[in-house]
Amino acid sequence: MLLSKILTTILILTLGAKGGALSSVKHRPTNEVRTYMAFTMPIDPANVKTLVDLDFSYALGMTLVDWSSNREITSALADSWTFRGDREVNFKLNPKLKWSDGTSITASDFVSSLNRAKQVHLQDLKSLFEQVESFSATDSHTVTFKLKTSTSKTGFIRKLTEPMYGLVALSAEGQLDLKRSAGPYIVDKVSTEEISLVVNKNWLFYDSGMVGSIIIRRPPKVHEPFDIIMHDPWVNLITGSSFMPSNLESKLKTENLRLWNRQLDRVFFFSPSPRLHSEIGRNLLKALNQKLSRERLTKGYSGFHYTNQFFPPGYILHDSNYQFKNPDNKIKIPDQFSKKPLVFLGAETRIDETQIKNISLEIKNLLGIEPIFKIVPLNKFESARIEGDYDLLAGALPVGDPNVEGAIGFIFGLIPPIIPNAGIDGELNFKAQIDKASKLEEPSQRTLIYKKIFTRAIDEGCILPLYHYSNVVITKKGLDLSRVPTTDETVSFAKIRFKE
Repeated sequence: MLLSKILTTILILTLGAKGGALSSVKHRPTNEVRTYMAFTMPIDPANVKTLVDLDFSYALGMTLVDWSSNREITSALADSWTFRGDREVNFKLNPKLKWSDGTSITASDFVSSLNRAKQVHLQDLKSLFEQVESFSATDSHTVTFKLKTSTSKTGFIRKLTEPMYGLVALSAEGQLDLKRSAGPYIVDKVSTEEISLVVNKNWLFYDSGMVGSIIIRRPPKVHEPFDIIMHDPWVNLITGSSFMPSNLESKLKTENLRLWNRQLDRVFFFSPSPRLHSEIGRNLLKALNQKLSRERLTKGYSGFHYTNQFFPPGYILHDSNYQFKNPDNKIKIPDQFSKKPLVFLGAETRIDETQIKNISLEIKNLLGIEPIFKIVPLNKFESARIEGDYDLLAGALPVGDPNVEGAIGFIFGLIPPIIPNAGIDGELNFKAQIDKASKLEEPSQRTLIYKKIFTRAIDEGCILPLYHYSNVVITKKGLDLSRVPTTDETVSFAKIRFKE
């Protein structure tokens, strides 16, 4: 994953707000997926900020290595890989690789693609490139990475499963060319309101059962994905959240709709804006962690589990012994927040009116003053987060990725980070602690320190996790998602089939 994979979350579901007309069509191809997604422009498989970006990245590119269905590293572009010493890895490309136009894929193509990602998105991809001394094509089918430290210490191979490091086509001028693809799909048409993809029959893993075309439109102004899938005759697949109004669960079963539901893999949380990266901001979050009612925040909803941790049970960074440190002397909410309303930042595709109402009532109950919500479109959420014109972020991130190092790098590596430092020295400087831990040779040692960092971050008021939930995908009759493991972050287009 990435946070993978995450988040972000950032923050990370795909549907729009209420109101507006729903579309319809007369002609419906039998091998076409039709869906709504809040996509960002321009499309760039190396630039993954949301789950929608992740879907495009998987569809249009291909990584050196991948995850198998039982979450083990397996081949992709690379047929095999060998280690030379402890700081060099040689990847041998599959000789059958072809671009969508039928021309052969070479090691130089991959090196050029990765160089382009590094040049254009270095800040976002530094968790990989900070590990790499150099990478080059040592012959037409071999890519060689030389690392700054031992491969056993970095999780380097797992990092290369992340789709932003995958192979994409470039023009003669070195610009992204989405009309050619090494992945399962090719971009056919693009506008600000609709994107169409067609299957790449030269993809290494192509089979005749794959969906022939994917049509993606911007969401209509209807908040609930369930309303869209039940009432819009055009759409046949929609992405949503298991965190749903309680009465909808039974309604789905009566509408002949099919549901794909991940394991618990997302956390809903509050985190401080850059202007509250301070003792006052930390005291606010610590006080809220003590005082607010998670039950009232989730009134009227189902499909979630309360949490006091960032990661869900069963995940490697979940600490089964952790309890929020609740001091005997209750922390007082700083006076300034009872005089001026808190400003929450949220994405219109991620938080609905009932959630806003629940949060508003609970905050008013605690502070005596109703908060203000600044709700922005999903594709503008990250820029609003960076601008920092708010007090608390009400957001969500994926937290179930098997690539621990990638998740850690994403959460703490963004600028500003999702979880800020609690101080400049010692264990309060989380980024320095992570950098130090990443150099340890034993994964179990690194994991232990990472757990302690998240524990400390919650106790120090740098993040407030509230509940876990999961991604859901709802389809109409005819679509088959049985090939999609519930360990996957999203439903990859390449894994969808139509039933006979």
